Amino acid sequence: MVSLQLDANPHLCGLCSFPLFSWIIFKSFRHLQSVYDNVKLPESCMTLTKVFLLLSEVFLSRSSRSDGLLRRSTRCTADTFKSGLQMFSRFTKLALLGLEKSSFIYTHDMISSCGLSDDDIQIGFLKPISHYDTCGTLATYEFLHVTLQSFLAAFCLVLDPNISPDEILKFFSKCEYRRTSHLICLSCLGMSSHQRNSDPFQTNEHFQFTNLFLCGLLSKSSAVLLEHLVPPALLRKKRKALKSYLSSSIKTHLSGLPRHPSTDIKGNKVHVMPNFLWMLRCIFETHSEDVARLTAKGISADYLKLAYCNIYSADCSALNFVLHHHRKCLAVDLDNNNISDYGVKQLVPSFSKMTVVRFCVNQLTDSSVEVLASELIKHKIIQVLGLYKNHITDIGAKLVAQIIVECPHLRTVKLGCNRITSVGATFLAEAIQKSSVIFDVGMWGNSIGDDGAHAFAEAIKNHKSLTNLSLSANGITSEGGMSLARALTLNCSLHIFWLIQNNISDDAAVELAKAFQKNSALTHLM
Repeated sequence: MVSLQLDANPHLCGLCSFPLFSWIIFKSFRHLQSVYDNVKLPESCMTLTKVFLLLSEVFLSRSSRSDGLLRRSTRCTADTFKSGLQMFSRFTKLALLGLEKSSFIYTHDMISSCGLSDDDIQIGFLKPISHYDTCGTLATYEFLHVTLQSFLAAFCLVLDPNISPDEILKFFSKCEYRRTSHLICLSCLGMSSHQRNSDPFQTNEHFQFTNLFLCGLLSKSSAVLLEHLVPPALLRKKRKALKSYLSSSIKTHLSGLPRHPSTDIKGNKVHVMPNFLWMLRCIFETHSEDVARLTAKGISADYLKLAYCNIYSADCSALNFVLHHHRKCLAVDLDNNNISDYGVKQLVPSFSKMTVVRFCVNQLTDSSVEVLASELIKHKIIQVLGLYKNHITDIGAKLVAQIIVECPHLRTVKLGCNRITSVGATFLAEAIQKSSVIFDVGMWGNSIGDDGAHAFAEAIKNHKSLTNLSLSANGITSEGGMSLARALTLNCSLHIFWLIQNNISDDAAVELAKAFQKNSALTHLM
C-alpha cells in the first residue's frame, strides 16, 4: 500500500527524499565539526553529488588513526580521500559489482573478494541485513542507502584506470526507455532491500542515479578533489567523453519522439518521456554552461510537453539551466507536476523565451503569479497562460488581469479550480473587456457568484475576439444568469459558453435559451 501511494503521489515521494539528504548534510557536518576546527556550513548550492561526497568524507575520516591533536587540525577533504583511497576504491568496486550483477545484497565472500576486511565493514558504508550464520558470521550486507551504492559505483567508473572513457557511459544505455520516474523509492523509508516484495532491479533508478553522480564527479566543481585521486590525463578524457554524450543526448532523445501539430501555437509539439528529465538533471549536475548551451541547440521542437513527469521544484533549476540558453521562442507545458512556488522562481531566466506557460495542477500560490506577472509583462511574448487547479486567490487574479492588459499576444487564459471570488473576477473581466486578442477564458470551479457573473456580462457585450468562455461551477444563481443572458444578445463572437453546475433556475434558463436563439455565432451553450 505504501509503495502504491509513493508511486501515485509525487508529493509523498518528495517528503521521503529531502529529509534524508538534509539529515545526511547536518549529521555529516556535526561529525566534521567535532573533528576539525575550521568546518563551516557551505554557502554554495549543495548538489546531490556534494551530499554523498560529504558522507564519504565522514566515513573515511573515521578510519583515520591520527591522535587527538592532529584530529583537530585544518580540514582537507583531498587529504582525507587520499589517505583512505585504497579502502575507498574497494568499496567503489563492490558497489559497481552489485550494479553489474543486478544485486543490492552482498555476501561476506563477495565483500572479501574485493579486498575489504571486517574492520573496513565497520566504517559505515555497509550495514548488516541478516542474522548470523552457523559460523557466527553475518551472512549478508547492503550499502547504507541505495543511492550511496549508485554514488560509489559512479566513483569507481571515474577512479578505475582499467575502465576506458567510453565504458563510463555504459549505464546510460540502460535508461533510454524509462516508463516511470521517481526520485526515491521505498529505500528512503529505511527499509532493507530484502524486505521489499518486488525486485528493485525491475526499475532503473539505481542506473539513473549512477549516471547523475558520474556527471557530478566529472564536473568542474569536483575537479579540485578528483585531480588528487585520478591521473589528470585520464580525468580529462573521461570528462570529454561524458560532455560529448550529454551534448547530443537531448537531440537524440527528441528526434526519436513523434511530433504533433500544436493547437496552441504554430509549430510542432513533442511530449517528452521521463528520461528527458533525468538527462536535464545530469546536465545540471555537471554545471557546465558549454554542455547546457550545446544541449539547448539540440531542442528543435517548438513546444515541449513535460506534463505528468513528476517534476519537482528542484528540477526546475535543471530545466532552466538548459532552456535559458535556447535562442528561439518555446512553448512549455509543465501541467500536473509538483513545481510549487520555488520551482517557478527557478525558471525566471527562461520566461523571456516562453510563448506558452502551462503550470496547471502544480501547488502554486499568488507568490508564483507575482513572479509570472513581473516576467511575462517584461517580455510581452506570452500567448497561452494555464494556471488551473492551483491555490490562486483574488490577489493572483488581479495580477493575471495585469498580464492580460499588458501582453498584446495573450489569447488563452485558464484559471479554473482556484480560489477566486467576485473580487478577482471583476479584475479579470475588466481586463478581458480591454483585450482585442483574447479568445479562450476558463474560470470554472471558482466562487465568482452573481457579482462575478455581472462583471463577465459586461465584458462579453460587443466583445470582438472572445469565442470560448467557461463559468461553470461558480455559484451563479438566476440573477447572474439573467445578466449573462442579456449580454449574449449583444455578443457576436462567443461560440462556446459553459454555465453548467451553477444554481440557475428555470426562469433564467428560459432567457438563456432565447439568447441562444438570437445569437447566431453561439454554437454551444451548456
